[in-house]
Amino acid sequence: MKYYVLWFIGLMVLVGCDKQSTPAQQETTSPIGALSWLEQADVDTDIAHALSENDFRLWAIAGRGMKIPGLSDEQITQAETQCQTRMMPGMGDVITDPEHKKWWNKGRDYAKSYNQRMLAYCLK
Repeated sequence: MKYYVLWFIGLMVLVGCDKQSTPAQQETTSPIGALSWLEQADVDTDIAHALSENDFRLWAIAGRGMKIPGLSDEQITQAETQCQTRMMPGMGDVITDPEHKKWWNKGRDYAKSYNQRMLAYCLK
């Protein structure tokens, strides 16, 4: 019987140790917080940095299927066989509010511009 009581007390202590998120954690996990990297994003700088590291990957957006913004269907077919992709952080097919939509559009526009320029290097 003692063991059951000790076991029960131990279980209650563990249940009370639930991790609570702080406001800072909530902000970075919010849809808009996940796109905050776009504030510092610059296509010219990012292309130069990627080329210096021989990183020719294109940006893709996750959704109900992977999309590579900024490329025609023919270019996408070529890119899928010759280039690699990476998923854009914070981008997906669920948009929560008008502010999130604004940031999502900014991310899509960034990916379009980046992919159009990087494609030439990727296909070499």
